[in-house]
Amino acid sequence: YWTFRKTGRNTYNAREHGFGNAYGTATVEGTRFTIRYQCPNNRCRGSYSGTIYPDRMIIRATRSDGQQFVFRRQ
Repeated sequence: YWTFRKTGRNTYNAREHGFGNAYGTATVEGTRFTIRYQCPNNRCRGSYSGTIYPDRMIIRATRSDGQQFVFRRQ
């Protein structure tokens, strides 16, 4: 799962917990978002971009390698 901490207008520190412990920066503009991330020791690097649904419970995203994901808030 990812956690976000607001750092400025439409920007957040992003941290992933559990898989690779990636970290980076998230930006949000309206219902569109981008997360640019890297893993500790540069084991991974990439980005997600996608859409936040109006109910803010579902995010549909595409990772920089083309793989698609659906994230659901719990």
